Amino acid sequence: MVFQIGRRITKADGASLCALLGLLSLLAIYLPRRTPSPSITQVAQEPFEHPLSRKVRQAYPVFSAGESRLTVDSMDQEGQGPWSEWETARPCSRTCGGGVQIQTRTCA
Repeated sequence: MVFQIGRRITKADGASLCALLGLLSLLAIYLPRRTPSPSITQVAQEPFEHPLSRKVRQAYPVFSAGESRLTVDSMDQEGQGPWSEWETARPCSRTCGGGVQIQTRTCA
């Protein structure tokens, strides 16, 4: 891909966001690096959330022994019954946008 200086690019011709991010990461590897200041190092150590990420917890019925119980809804409001703590989130289904990460808990 060749980009012209001064040309506004809304979408790289035929390239997806993942391909563009891959290109930028390759450039970051091969471009000369400067020594980071302590404040930049500190920021880099904090967790990073992709700007396209969304967090949603949805309510859905869970059937056990012919009885229906609910998990929590998207506002994290509990249904009926005592709830366990949230389990550790499973790995995301994709590495570059649009993936799903599942986290569960049970009602005793």
